[in-house]
Amino acid sequence: MEEKEIALRIEKIKRALEKEEKEKSSEDLRKEFLKYIEHGISPDETESRMLRKYGVFAARSAGTEKKISELTPGEFVDIKGSVVSIKEASSMVDGEERKRYYGILGDETGTIPFSSWSSDLSYLEKGDSIRMSGALVREWNGQPQLRVTSKSVIEKIDEDFDVKFSVRPAKEAKLCEIKDGMRVSVRARVMSIEEREITVRGEKKTIFSGILADDSGKIPFTAWKDFGLERGDVIKVDGAYARSWKGVPQLNIDERMVVEKTDEEFPSFEELDKAIPMRIEDIDGKGGVTDALFDAVVLQVRKGSGLIFRCPKCRRVLQDGICQVHGEVEGVPDLRIKAVIDDGTGAINAIVGRALTEKILGKDLDRCLEEARKKVDTGTIARQIDDALTARHVRIRGNVVSDDTSYTMITNDIDIEESNSVELAKQLIEEWGV
Repeated sequence: MEEKEIALRIEKIKRALEKEEKEKSSEDLRKEFLKYIEHGISPDETESRMLRKYGVFAARSAGTEKKISELTPGEFVDIKGSVVSIKEASSMVDGEERKRYYGILGDETGTIPFSSWSSDLSYLEKGDSIRMSGALVREWNGQPQLRVTSKSVIEKIDEDFDVKFSVRPAKEAKLCEIKDGMRVSVRARVMSIEEREITVRGEKKTIFSGILADDSGKIPFTAWKDFGLERGDVIKVDGAYARSWKGVPQLNIDERMVVEKTDEEFPSFEELDKAIPMRIEDIDGKGGVTDALFDAVVLQVRKGSGLIFRCPKCRRVLQDGICQVHGEVEGVPDLRIKAVIDDGTGAINAIVGRALTEKILGKDLDRCLEEARKKVDTGTIARQIDDALTARHVRIRGNVVSDDTSYTMITNDIDIEESNSVELAKQLIEEWGV
């Protein structure tokens, strides 16, 4: 973008904020604007996102109705169509379980993905004809999507739609290139797969989930049909949709998609099973990473590490015997480590579960409980972890997830290096003040 266009857009955003008696410096707005642009967001969508972030919403013409092919990012619209597909997913946000609904809406001009975090769409089913009023058109990876907001209204209507499925062709992509909202064609090897049963709107359904890999990385997937996949298969998937969970892209393969096994030359299972060595700075802007490997120094063992007690119903960590959801309960003992790691290019949080914590301590949970009871001090285990890890050089492997403010590695392997750089660790600790 030219400097003149950037300046004009920043001034437009600043004036819109001032009308709502919201103040923000031009310099701060410019930094935020350029950050969106650097991540591939279009100028129009960037402008729209920034205004929504600060509570300024675009005016919407009452009664304006559009076809899917006419939609433009940044506007609120009324639209009619047929529900081609709809799915429900749950995730933990700030310690609370939140449901998200996502699917595809179609009319005679095309199809478009839609999603909702704020409205309960459990009453909708595949094939329903609906009118969606006040939906926000947003842009993701260059393509429009519909966002159902808390002010949107959805009603079923008695109308038939001859849905046009000639949507944009799926983009051929390496797994490392996949981002939320993309529709892709990929070639990959099945690294793991498991069958499980879930309940969707009161109906039991069997799905298949696991990990796919190519020479660029790994990605979780969920198949909503039994395609006969087995561990080690090399497959081609055409038309899969990517959705993110805590910043990590995941592929959704529904019943209509084409999945083929192939005998083409491909990296071996053993080659692809290795973790991807990375620098922490490399994850900036990615949202999340599946199966990353860092060489880093443990800067700090954080509060909440060591011997903890969880709610037997929801697994949340108790505070003074109290679960924030279920109140006073008898806690189930567990071990974990919450740490900050730094590789010289950046720092992230790391969560280490019971099995690896036992490995680091050289003793199991029962032994830790016994020691804590003898000393009448649950903090003794946390201090032992601090002594074992702080300022130590580690090779740490796991999945990196993100929220609005930080990255966290959910660790599945960790090795303490004997040849750790104590001086580097001291410098990093001094720099971070921990």
